Amino acid sequence: MDEVISLTGITKKYGDFTAVDQLSLSIYQGEIFGLLGPNGSGKTTCVKIMCGLVPPTLGRATVLQRDVHRHGEEIRSRLGYMPQRFGLYEDLTVRENLLFLAGLYGLPNEIARKRVAELTDDLNLGEMQGRHVSTLSAGWKRRLALAAAVVHQPKLLLLDEPTSGVDPLVRRQFWEYLHRLAQNGTTILITTHHLDEAEYCHRVAILHHGRLLACGTPSKLKEAIQGELWEVSTSVWTETYLKIRGRFEHYLHGKKIRVWLRSGQAIGALQALLPPDAGLTLIAPELEDVFLHLAGKPNL
Repeated sequence: MDEVISLTGITKKYGDFTAVDQLSLSIYQGEIFGLLGPNGSGKTTCVKIMCGLVPPTLGRATVLQRDVHRHGEEIRSRLGYMPQRFGLYEDLTVRENLLFLAGLYGLPNEIARKRVAELTDDLNLGEMQGRHVSTLSAGWKRRLALAAAVVHQPKLLLLDEPTSGVDPLVRRQFWEYLHRLAQNGTTILITTHHLDEAEYCHRVAILHHGRLLACGTPSKLKEAIQGELWEVSTSVWTETYLKIRGRFEHYLHGKKIRVWLRSGQAIGALQALLPPDAGLTLIAPELEDVFLHLAGKPNL
């Protein structure tokens, strides 16, 4: 597969603060690649570096076979970018915004009108195309922002928290559309702190405090964690939590307690700490469990 994005030893510092720390990644054509991590983990900084909007302090980044430091403007003209903050014109209609952007990208009028018609159909914007953007809800604005990012049919799409603030139905529709784009050869990089969304990606990179903790397919990342994950449920979970604390690697999941048993740790030792009404279930790790383990959130 062709390499579309290559980051080698990328570091970005703001004074004494390191936003991205020695990050190296390769992303390939037709791949949906997720940058996964909490707010402040360096995801947005990475995207801005890839767009050529922010220069790295150290390291080298190439996007679409171009060095971002020397060819930032060319790269930006060839990719689609959807920032976290909505940036379209509130006093124009949905259709006017899309036609204006299509013109900026150099699409001839006839092709622009055809393209806008395709997008309003694909993203179910038809009923909204005559409305001023200022009247749209957050969910409709996110759909419009996605349409704006792909109006010129870019081969690379960078999406920064694209489903933030939208309902589950819109989120699902987003992902269905993104997978159709990827199947047609578009490379998509998406940042998210929604751990369940990362399951839709072909590969994910887990970031924490600007550092790469792990990279791979969601299934491989879950398989890589050694040990057994047990979930404890009980009506006296606070008291149970205090007993488990200090003995096993654990964390709270709602009002349940998830406990990692490592090599040499017997299930009987855990059972001995539980009250009579406790339920104990062996569960398959989710990406949330992987992240909490790798980030050092589970504690003793």
